[in-house]
Amino acid sequence: MTQLTQGLNKLSELNELKRLSQRGITMKKMAKGILLVVGFIMMASSVEAQWSHSCTENTPICNWYGDQGAAGTLLSDSAGGAIVIFGHRTGPYEWEVDAYAQHIDREGYLLWGNSARLIESSPGNYHGRSIARDGILKNNDGGWYLIIRDVYFNHQTLLEDSSMVFFQRYDSLANPLWGEKGIQMTPMNSVMGDTFYGAEHMVNDGEGGIIFVRTRYIKDKEMKVWLQRMSPEGEFMWDSVGVQMLCYHDPDSFYFGFTDLVPDGQGGAVFCYENGYFQRVDRDGHKLWGENLIHPWPEAPESTVVGYMLPMRDGGVILVGSRYEGRHGGHDYSCVKAQRLDGDGNPLWGEGGVQVSPVGLELSGGGKVVSDGGGGAITVWSVADTLWGVHRSVYAQRIDSLGNLLWDEEGVLICDGAVGCPGRRRMCTDGTGGVIIAWEDRRNETNWDCDIYGQRIDSAGVVRWKENGIPISRKLRTQDCQSIVSDGSGGAIIVWTELNYETDWDVYGQQVNGKGQLGVVDWVEPGYKEVLPSQFALLQNYPNPFNATTIINYELRIKNSPVRTTLKIYNILGEEVVTLVDKKQKAGSYRVVWDGRNNQGKELVSGIYFCRLITGGFSQVRKLALIR
Repeated sequence: MTQLTQGLNKLSELNELKRLSQRGITMKKMAKGILLVVGFIMMASSVEAQWSHSCTENTPICNWYGDQGAAGTLLSDSAGGAIVIFGHRTGPYEWEVDAYAQHIDREGYLLWGNSARLIESSPGNYHGRSIARDGILKNNDGGWYLIIRDVYFNHQTLLEDSSMVFFQRYDSLANPLWGEKGIQMTPMNSVMGDTFYGAEHMVNDGEGGIIFVRTRYIKDKEMKVWLQRMSPEGEFMWDSVGVQMLCYHDPDSFYFGFTDLVPDGQGGAVFCYENGYFQRVDRDGHKLWGENLIHPWPEAPESTVVGYMLPMRDGGVILVGSRYEGRHGGHDYSCVKAQRLDGDGNPLWGEGGVQVSPVGLELSGGGKVVSDGGGGAITVWSVADTLWGVHRSVYAQRIDSLGNLLWDEEGVLICDGAVGCPGRRRMCTDGTGGVIIAWEDRRNETNWDCDIYGQRIDSAGVVRWKENGIPISRKLRTQDCQSIVSDGSGGAIIVWTELNYETDWDVYGQQVNGKGQLGVVDWVEPGYKEVLPSQFALLQNYPNPFNATTIINYELRIKNSPVRTTLKIYNILGEEVVTLVDKKQKAGSYRVVWDGRNNQGKELVSGIYFCRLITGGFSQVRKLALIR
């Protein structure tokens, strides 16, 4: 043994190592990969992170050879990070696609390694994905659900032939809980040509299960829509097919309309179909707003299209959409309208609702709506500044719980169409009554391809970042903005697909904090006074057991100047395998990510390992379990 090991053996912490060694636990050697740089982040007002700090680089989430795309499925991990679902093309045809998941934490570390997690592989083309938390556990430990619709193709005609829907539930490490394939939506046990099944808009039922929209389209015959509830054990709870919402017959077309679903906060959900027709269903599958769908704009239902709903605590919703106002000079004019329904389906903002925006030329309104945290909502829209939509400007407005407009009457200008060239946009709350918006932009005169820009508006309607937005990603290639999620500290994580090498699409992401800084994570709100730890502590790592990576937190109580701190990993023989920290540190809380490799960059085999913290005369050991 080395001199260090002999010294360690004198400590009581190594008694556990000896006992386990005597049990005959063995270690196998494996070699591959390169050492992931492990970092430590001190909890302060803002800290540097693993995220890229440049809009010309950004952070790759997946840049394998071949196409990666459709990264629009993004879920907060409730700890400042996100779970990203994306596709990877496995063959020459566009439908030969597997689904993968990646967990990127708040510092920008890929917690499931560069290989990500394969979550769906089939001969069909997965799409129509929906994702939701299971709501059972909090923070990083919670699991999630995923719906996959496999579309099968006729290889002679290269046309869609039929589809099947599968459900899967995953734990926090993306391990499937319902078998390898998951649960097929019954009674769909056979492949039927010209019949298409769908399941989407999945929401949490508050009891660990989900409620989702189920659809069936039979070409040239009919469309039917149901709501169905599934338990945490994978059982369908509302009969065999669910609660029917509508049945649409049109023998001359194969058209199906827009649907949406939000939780009602009481175990049920509120359903929306196309031109603003609604229904609420309770936890037992009973319709609460009559037998048929209701419409909150009875004076002109055909001219008002609801874009999105925002759930309220009373079981009702806030609705935001655009209303057609007629044609003038051969061009369409519209405005943004909003309405609130209470838990009984009654409109609260007058019979006609609230007009949110002025009437505008080629207005694209009723975009996604987010909560302002105070019972109201924030929405965005774009409007053409000139005929034919050559220049389009983006605006935002905040509405309180009583239907009053809180910002400028015409809305707050997000991006002037005469300066930028905004396209598809995404938004999320900033956590303090404001909103962060990301959009595709072609303002770069040397490159007509899309860049990604962003803007933050605070609760008072004040633009907090640079006028007309800041560049999130600005490169000489196309970026397609896919999704955005709050980081829980006033900033956001934005994910997009990016065209590289003229043919391949990759998945990239970027964190931006509330000040508009890229890759600088805010750990606490402004004005927060840091409370130093009252004692030394090496906390248990999580997850544990772990596979790809694990997070180790520790706390230092140091009254005087910084002292040398070491954090090392040992095997069951007491031999050091990797040094994670070896430097002087001040009092505070720290975090380290370990990828299960040694000092030489080699993967360690499955087994028991020990993490030891030494600082300022304090020493503590924790046991870690690595499973390959």
